[in-house]
Amino acid sequence: ALPGEWQGERTVTSPTRWPAAPGRVAAAIRLLNEARAVGATPPEATEPTGVDGDGGEGRREVRMDLPEGTLVLRFAARPLGGAVLVAVRHPKRPEQVTLAQVQPDVADLLTAESVLAWRDDRMLPDALASQRLRLVSTSGSVALGRAGGRWHLVEPATAPADEGVVGRVLGVLGGVRITRFADGGVPEAARSVLAQSDTRMLLTMPGGVSSGGLAGEPVEVQVQIGGPADASGRSVFAEIERPGSEPFAVVIDASSLTQLSTDATKYLFAHATAVPKADIGQVTLTLTGGGTLRWSRGVEGWSLTRDGGQATLLDRLGGAEVEDVLTFLTSTRASRLSLTALDDTGEKAVVGTLALASPGGQPLAELRLLNWPGARLPVQSEGAFRGYGQLPGLLERHLAGVLPPLAAGGEGGQSGASGTEAGGAAGNGPDMNK
Repeated sequence: ALPGEWQGERTVTSPTRWPAAPGRVAAAIRLLNEARAVGATPPEATEPTGVDGDGGEGRREVRMDLPEGTLVLRFAARPLGGAVLVAVRHPKRPEQVTLAQVQPDVADLLTAESVLAWRDDRMLPDALASQRLRLVSTSGSVALGRAGGRWHLVEPATAPADEGVVGRVLGVLGGVRITRFADGGVPEAARSVLAQSDTRMLLTMPGGVSSGGLAGEPVEVQVQIGGPADASGRSVFAEIERPGSEPFAVVIDASSLTQLSTDATKYLFAHATAVPKADIGQVTLTLTGGGTLRWSRGVEGWSLTRDGGQATLLDRLGGAEVEDVLTFLTSTRASRLSLTALDDTGEKAVVGTLALASPGGQPLAELRLLNWPGARLPVQSEGAFRGYGQLPGLLERHLAGVLPPLAAGGEGGQSGASGTEAGGAAGNGPDMNK
């Protein structure tokens, strides 16, 4: 009997190394395990009658590496009596050849052409395990990296990224289907388009079956997107380059690539800070024109200290207002996002800062509060600008003298400056094929 679960890597190695589709190797092993032994040959018989294939022509040999050694199966070239004879030489009993019978369709499953069909048709099966992602198109490039358990934008600027958006993009990449392996090569015209293409993606992921390289060691997989492979344009040529193998071409379904974007703002974390609300024990508001207010959380609740004076314990309503500010900073999505200022952001635009600290006073984040005509309260924090239309009551009161009047309907005005509406990335980006 063969192992019920194939140990180690499942790959198809000819004509190029590629992961096998989950379950296909195991399914083949289950079918072989159902073969019935019909006898054994003497130790000196190396080519059992009926398996020699008339001098070896058309005979198929399958070798399977097991922990004990190599298992060799030799299939007869033609069925006999509705079954195909197979000679099995097991590494535990190398001196003995066991004869068994299998159905012709099982034997056909192990031809070279059939084994190639075992290849996983996903272009990037392990995309969700990526630690770094870079997308490049004619409209620009964007790079993201995972560190400290979180995704961050690293190109063209450094800022926290939206985990959900990055996850959806990796899901899209992991779902791109290969419609054809170009084992016979790529037409010269398509090869030229591939060589000149500016559209590509690079993923850094743990080494192993899908990505190549040594297991556990990070490796970079590059995919170059070329021109159309059919008249409809739905399929395009792509070239995949992985450690340990030569670049090779495939044809992929390009329909999902339109969901990818190189607009960095679409990946930005949309909240003013990535610090968890529960970690914040102190909030200090410093106004540029003078004055400092510090709210501190203690055993009895929140207290307020003005300009370094005596702390005053707040009542339940006052404490709830501080909690509203924390919810606003950590959970409210900005109405506008930008990596560059929506307007002039010289020092004259800064109306104050909000410093967040732990209950023990350990600094956690600092947010610059800006006065822009285009938004009620833009916040510059953690590498990005975020604009908000409506503020918590506590901030409205203390910033009333330095912010523009509240527009009709309770929202700040909107300017025509650069930026993007917050709300997600995948699905609205430029076509990665162009």
